[in-house]
Amino acid sequence: MGEQIGSISGSSITLKPGDNYLNLTGSLKPINANATELLSELFTYFVGGQSSPLTVINTNVIGPNGPVTWLQKGLIGVTLTVSLDSTAQKLVSNISIPTMSVVFDPTDTTGSKFKTTATVNANFKSPFDFSLSILEASQTLSFLDSSNTTFATLDVPLSAATSNQAAGTLKTSFTNATFQMVTGQDASYQDFFKSLTLDSSYKVAIKGSVNTVANTVVGNVTIDNVTLTDSITFSGFQGLSDVTVNSVTVQSGSSSGIQLAIGTTIQNPSTISIDFASDVALDLLYNGETVGSVTLPKLALVPGSNSVTATSVFSPSGSSAVAQGRTLLSNFLAGTTNDVSIVGTGSSVPYTELQPTFDGLTIATSLPGQSTQIVASTALSVSIASLTASSATGTAYLYINNPFQTALGIDNINAQIRYNGSLLGTIDQDFTSSPLTVPAGSSNYEVGPVTATLDLGLEALQLVISALRSTSGTGSVQLNSTLVTSVGGYTTTVDYAQNTAVSFN
Repeated sequence: MGEQIGSISGSSITLKPGDNYLNLTGSLKPINANATELLSELFTYFVGGQSSPLTVINTNVIGPNGPVTWLQKGLIGVTLTVSLDSTAQKLVSNISIPTMSVVFDPTDTTGSKFKTTATVNANFKSPFDFSLSILEASQTLSFLDSSNTTFATLDVPLSAATSNQAAGTLKTSFTNATFQMVTGQDASYQDFFKSLTLDSSYKVAIKGSVNTVANTVVGNVTIDNVTLTDSITFSGFQGLSDVTVNSVTVQSGSSSGIQLAIGTTIQNPSTISIDFASDVALDLLYNGETVGSVTLPKLALVPGSNSVTATSVFSPSGSSAVAQGRTLLSNFLAGTTNDVSIVGTGSSVPYTELQPTFDGLTIATSLPGQSTQIVASTALSVSIASLTASSATGTAYLYINNPFQTALGIDNINAQIRYNGSLLGTIDQDFTSSPLTVPAGSSNYEVGPVTATLDLGLEALQLVISALRSTSGTGSVQLNSTLVTSVGGYTTTVDYAQNTAVSFN
């Protein structure tokens, strides 16, 4: 015998030969826990559009003027089998995820799954007129590609939820659910991540089911297997295009390159937090040539502003890259800001399924110049006694700043001395036989004397006359220097231009 789950009644009923249609009203009121469980089953069937077989047993009959004994004997206990029919109800729609985190597992180098924690908002429409409030919800979701094929699944355990029947809203959240790629659906899974990373938003179709625990006037009931067909729009990372380089510090050098620490601010425009739980390795490009690498250690980004200290190795290879690297380094040491690109490769991350995403990543940013000039000043003096009909010999001193965190070696200085744009003389000093090292953190470190050879043409005579006429006894020339330097074990060439005073005595 079934359990009683409620009662119904009707009034002013007249039975006629043939079919009779009765309008009955009543209430659901399960009498015990088993009846409550059956009521949950009834709700599940009703919401899912399935028919529910019910048994209705007559318990009383009252005539127009009161009880009628013979009628009661004939009708009390009469049992009817009826079917409660329904069409499928859409309880949940318009799903959105205002916050979400993605955390990869570094021990799973496929990257085919990740843990996610999120808050979920949705529209909620109850098919019942009585009060019904969702207390908990679990979800089994399939994510569909453009061909309507499931490429990933998300199983969300039973989690706390709140609903507002009048407002038609449902809110829930979950922690550490597993988003899992379906075997063989690599291409669609990779497209999902590529679009999520490079685009401003990504809309994906979903299907699945929702199980709920709901509070009603008769207690808590479960409504299971609520069919869900919808779409979710994720806010994308927009290629992480907003990256600001705040500082560049030269830390050390080796035969493989110059090691830099780069202070950056990375703006994450998405509402998604992402933790790669691994380093992200990128190439550093200048004017289209790879001049080094940039590593974002254990990269994890939250929505909004993220301060990330990257490590970089300046190590151009090949004649074209070395030439561009020389220009970049020279500009950097002169305090000039340069436009650079940070570019992903197929090996940027250890996760196989994410590698195609990074292979298409290009971030444009600017590399600020070194605020402290390497050559603080230059002093050039020429002895009047050295003047000949065609030449003169001078002495130069260079005062070097070393703002680096490592020693700076100067192997060779080759400079042109120019006056009014014309070549006036040269400096060519080699220090390889007697290495010159400027200690880390030095200011105005004196290098010299070095010999300067001047060609006494018309321009030189004009300079001499100008200097002798001046109250200071000096003139001004431009020094275009090429320095062969070493940072740690890495040797490179930089160009430097500076106006300097020349005195004649």
